[in-house]
Amino acid sequence: MSEINERPIIFPLSNPTSLAECTFEQAMKWSDERVVFASGSPFPPIKRSDGSTVYPAQANNAYIFPAVGHAAILTQCSSITEELFLLAAECLGAMSNARELEGGWLFPPFSKIKSISSEIMALLCDYIVANNMGSKPAGTSMVKSQADWNRYIQSVMWPVGKEGAMQANLVYRSRL
Repeated sequence: MSEINERPIIFPLSNPTSLAECTFEQAMKWSDERVVFASGSPFPPIKRSDGSTVYPAQANNAYIFPAVGHAAILTQCSSITEELFLLAAECLGAMSNARELEGGWLFPPFSKIKSISSEIMALLCDYIVANNMGSKPAGTSMVKSQADWNRYIQSVMWPVGKEGAMQANLVYRSRL
């Protein structure tokens, strides 16, 4: 692949790590450190020959599937099409800048998953409603733009961390 591609794309997605088609270290070596790499399993970062550190991306459906599903539920989408997944992927792809990509970060940090998901959902909700594939939820007649969708989505998202865990516990106990 390195002979015919300036930056060969290698995505060994098998899990667990022991079954991966190749390691990040192998891909870096075989491509003379030019690989665009994402795996289904975690691999440690590697120092390039110039001393810079490259971080292997871990491809994870947590960036796309929850956002698509939540947008479909919010809008009562009639059909989850390939187009929705492509829009979500394009939105996610635009969230990393050239410097991050050069360092091996194909995706934004997972620590920002809530804002990432919100941005993807806003785009999808706007698209779904604009293309008559679904409708605005009750009480959202003032939602006119992706920014409005983003604010609405953040207001209905489940909180993460300790606050979310406490709410989940309360919901569970109320059902007993």
